[in-house]
Amino acid sequence: MVDQVSFFDIAPKLTGFCSGTGETRPAVGAWKLPHSDEDFALIGGRFEYLVETHIQTYRPTSIGYESPLMAPTDRLVIVRKIYGLGFLLETIAGRHGIPVFEKDHRDLKRELTGRSDASKDDMIEVALLCGIDLPPTKEEGRADAADAFAGWKIGIRELNPRLSERWDQIIWSKGRGGLL
Repeated sequence: MVDQVSFFDIAPKLTGFCSGTGETRPAVGAWKLPHSDEDFALIGGRFEYLVETHIQTYRPTSIGYESPLMAPTDRLVIVRKIYGLGFLLETIAGRHGIPVFEKDHRDLKRELTGRSDASKDDMIEVALLCGIDLPPTKEEGRADAADAFAGWKIGIRELNPRLSERWDQIIWSKGRGGLL
């Protein structure tokens, strides 16, 4: 059996996701979460439904997510949502017996571009050059899905290095030492 990895780029507005075994292109997309200033039950309930549906659809054997990235200007309500959604994801995965891993945003950037300071546009460009079908616009989660693809690739590397090599070849064999 080949492991199925799912990775989430969690945010209160848009959550990017990526899921697959590494044998073929993964499923990638983004969920728009409801605007809920302090209605944590609304956003949490919707997020729980989406994660449960995702687990039933893709049957991941491992789930990862990007570590929360906070800005100094973030209001407390945003902090509560971001950390709360990560906690909820781990709780849901735990109910299903699915192990969870967490990765820093710099790890995601380094995975696709070789640079921990890569831009969102760099991440999107590499994902597209890998043949990943990202959402068409920023408002629909294009960058969030690209980040999820990068985290998924880390998960594939850890669970199945042989399949990960194929994705490395796609990225790093394009002449200039990489796709960028």
